[in-house]
This record gives sequence, structure tokens and C-alpha cells, in this order.
Amino acid sequence: HYVLITSRIQGEWGQAGIFGSIPTFRVSVFTEEDCLSLVANWLKISKWRRAHPSKDEILEVGRLLGYLPLALQCAISTISARQEFTFASYLQRLKNDMSILINESIPVDYANPLNRTDLTLKVALKLSMEQIMNDGCKQELHRELCRVIMCLAAYCHPDNLPEETFVHLLPGVTWYQVDDAVEDLVRHSLLSKETGKKQNILDIHRLLQQVLRNELKTRNHEKE
Repeated sequence: HYVLITSRIQGEWGQAGIFGSIPTFRVSVFTEEDCLSLVANWLKISKWRRAHPSKDEILEVGRLLGYLPLALQCAISTISARQEFTFASYLQRLKNDMSILINESIPVDYANPLNRTDLTLKVALKLSMEQIMNDGCKQELHRELCRVIMCLAAYCHPDNLPEETFVHLLPGVTWYQVDDAVEDLVRHSLLSKETGKKQNILDIHRLLQQVLRNELKTRNHEKE
């Protein structure tokens, strides 16, 4: 029998301890080539009709997001979902919001990969949620549902979450309203969805959950 442990803590698992020496495998982030390939494939599949991004713009977005696959997917999905966004305008917002978050936060060592990952995903999440919350084409109830579903999903089991769960947790809200909100979140790569014959199943990335929880804790402390 084998046990698989996933952890963002590096450098200690391979040392001998009470369980003996534990074999480790480090999962790497994207390379520059991976980033360019991801965007190239996306441009082809999405039949992109806006101004094509330059190589420098793509790599700068990738660099600021630490070449994290999850953060890059959120960025690409948000750019694709909103007509007003190009890679150039997203890059400008990314630089601005990252600078604001660094200046507003308690002094943190962002050279530490764990802290850098949290910052990167926090900015990507913020930009994606802002686009949903500021979408004037959607009703206020829809935008609020998107926000509440993400807050609830932060504390749910990340895998195989029935979409119907949110209907039961939110009285007065119909399945169709929940499904519409979920589709918007899936479009921005904040959730993933598998449509089934009996029910739809949702997943949320564990790293994204942790960032959401940290953000909610920070807001609660500020209110206190």
C-alpha cells in the first residue's frame, strides 16, 4: 500500500524521520515555452479576433503570475470572457493590483515561494472576480450568487461537489440561477464542472480554496 501526500512545504519530506526517508517528487511550474504554447493553443481554439498579444506581453503576464498553471488559466479565461480585455490591458491591471496588494499587506517575504504563490493567485482571483462583479449585463442577484458560491466552495470538499449543494444551502434560489452562476465561474476557470445525467459535479482547486480562506479571514479581522 502507498500513501500520496501533496504539500507546498519543500525540503523536509526527503529527510529521515519516524517514517523513514520519504521519496519525493517536485512538481514544477510552466516554462516560458509552456506559457507560449498554452496561449498559442488557446488563440487557435478560441478563434481570437482581437489584437494578438506580443511574445513579450505573454511572457510578462506569465512571469508576474509565477508561471503557475492555475493562475495562467484564470488569466486566459478572464481575458477571453471579457471583450474589453486584451493581454496588454490585463497586464497593466495585473501590475497595478499586484503593487497595491504588496503595499497594503503586512510585510511579507515574497521571495518565499509559498508567499509568492499566495500573492499570485490572490491577484488572479481578484481580477477574475472583479470582472464578474462589474459585469453590467448580469443582474445583481447573479453577481452576488457568484460571490457567495465561491465563499461557500472555499470550505467545501474540493472534489466531486454536487452543484445541487448550493441550491440547498441558499434558500429561495433556484437550480437554474445557481447553474447560471456556476457557468460564469467555470468560464473564468474558478470552478470546473462535469455535467452528468443525474447531477452536475463541481471541483475547485485546493490552492484556490486556501487563497479564498485567507482572504475571508483577513476581511473578518478587518471588520473586528
